[in-house]
Amino acid sequence: DGLRVYTNLDMSAQKHLYNIVNSSNYVSFPSKKFQVGATLVNPNNGKVTAMIGGRKTGNVSFGLNRAVQTDRSSGSTIKPLMDYGPAIQYLKYPTYQPVKDTAYTYPGTTKSLNDFDDKYEGTITMRKALVESRNIPAIRTLDAVGITKATKFMAGLGMTFKNKLTLQNGIGAYISTEQEAAGYSAFANGGTYYKPT
Repeated sequence: DGLRVYTNLDMSAQKHLYNIVNSSNYVSFPSKKFQVGATLVNPNNGKVTAMIGGRKTGNVSFGLNRAVQTDRSSGSTIKPLMDYGPAIQYLKYPTYQPVKDTAYTYPGTTKSLNDFDDKYEGTITMRKALVESRNIPAIRTLDAVGITKATKFMAGLGMTFKNKLTLQNGIGAYISTEQEAAGYSAFANGGTYYKPT
């Protein structure tokens, strides 16, 4: 009827994202049950340019969109947003800040924290801790900056939570890929958060 519909969609990016998760040319998924949620956001305006809510889903009209609906932990992708970003903002940590990768027990508990390799690297830089995705330095950094400031920092990136965050969330929180993409966009564009649209 002569209508024109304008979207933020970048069709070439959307097709490429679809091919990455649905063909075997890019990623060797361990099984057909392995799922994906992904979001691409333009860091200069918050426009969602591509999004995929699952793989091998067939023709689904209504269903779970893993890019915005999730009951899974973000895992280590939360570390820059909750641990290191707030430390840089509030504690003025440089990337070469020494952090400890030594035995750690959560305060007030007997629960110890380990890294993926069950080893310790001693004192390393914050940058190295992030590159190697070391859990213990991330939690120690979050502990130093404090949950209150970390929560405030994340709220500035559009992330709010029903339940109060804890140290454990410094290595995984329940946030969507859309929230993370928008949060990381602020890192990419010099510090301005745009709500994803």
